[in-house]
Amino acid sequence: MSELVTNAVVHAGTDITLRVRPDEAGARVEVVDGSTVMPGLRIADSRSHSGRGLVLVEHFAREWGVERLAGGKIVWFVIGAQG
Repeated sequence: MSELVTNAVVHAGTDITLRVRPDEAGARVEVVDGSTVMPGLRIADSRSHSGRGLVLVEHFAREWGVERLAGGKIVWFVIGAQG
């Protein structure tokens, strides 16, 4: 969760909304921001101070994605057991 919030604060620079939608198998975590710039996976080298957030999300989340909104986007991931 902190990786997505940090990305939104650093890269979007807009107000953000954090939503957690629990269910019996886990939870969907969403961060909404006002930037239309879509994130992507980057391969950071050992000297980089950033660029690992979505790689961590990719590794630990069951699934993740990005949805466009009229004035921004939702970056989300799902954690928990396979349903």
